[in-house]
Amino acid sequence: MVSREVSAMSFHIKNFYKGCIALLLLPIVIVIVLGGAIADVWLATFPGPVTKQAVSRFSLMGESNLPTWLASSLLLLCAAVSALITISAWLNRSADRVGWLMLSLFLLLLSVDEIAMFHELSGILLEAIIPEVRNLGGIFFYSWVLVAIPALLLVFLVFRKWASAQTKRFKSLFILGVIIFFSGAVGMEMFNAAYEASSPDSRISYAIFTAFEELLEFMGVIVILHALVAQLIRSGFSMGFGSSNTANPN
Repeated sequence: MVSREVSAMSFHIKNFYKGCIALLLLPIVIVIVLGGAIADVWLATFPGPVTKQAVSRFSLMGESNLPTWLASSLLLLCAAVSALITISAWLNRSADRVGWLMLSLFLLLLSVDEIAMFHELSGILLEAIIPEVRNLGGIFFYSWVLVAIPALLLVFLVFRKWASAQTKRFKSLFILGVIIFFSGAVGMEMFNAAYEASSPDSRISYAIFTAFEELLEFMGVIVILHALVAQLIRSGFSMGFGSSNTANPN
C-alpha cells in the first residue's frame, strides 16, 4: 500500500511565540516608551491647548491613551495565555490547575486595573477611612501603595504553593518578570511619589523617572509573557487545521 499526504497545514503556538514576542513586542514597547517620554517632556513646557490634547495621547503619565492601551492589552494577552494553560491543566487533571486559574484571573484583574485605575481608588477610600494617611508624604505620598503592599504580600502567600510546583526554568523567568514589573509599578511609583512631594515643580525630571517606571513595567510583562508562552509550548498545546488524503494503489 502506498500512501501519500496531499495537504497538511498547522499553526503552532511556538510560531506565535517566536514572531509576536521576539519580533514585535520589544520594538513596539521601546517606541512607545521613547515616544511617551518625549511627549511628557514636551507637555512639561506647557504647549498650547491643541498641541497639549494631541501630545497627551502618547503621554506615559496620563490615562486613556496609547501607552495605557498597550499595557492593558499585554496584560490581557498574558491572562489569555495563562487561561489556555489552565484549560490544558484542567483537561490533564494537573494538581496545579486551580493555581493556573487564579493566575489567569489575577492577570485579568491587572489588565482591567490599567484602564479602570482601581488601585488609585483604593488610595482614595483609604484616605476617606483614615484621613491621617494624607500627611504621611514621602514614599507614601500616593496613599494607594499602603493598600498595594499588603495586597501583594497576600498574593505571594496565595501563589507560593503553586510556584513551588512549577519547573525551575519557568519559575525563574516568571518570578524575574514579576519582580521587574512590580519594581516599576510599585517601587518606582514610590520613588516618584517622594520626588513629586519634595520637588513638585520638576516636571521634566519627573517625566524621565516616569518613563523608566513604565519601561520596567513593560519589560516585566514581556518576560512574564515569554515565560507563559514557553510553558504553553511545553504543555503541548497547539491549534491546527489540516487535511490528509490517502491514495490507494491502482
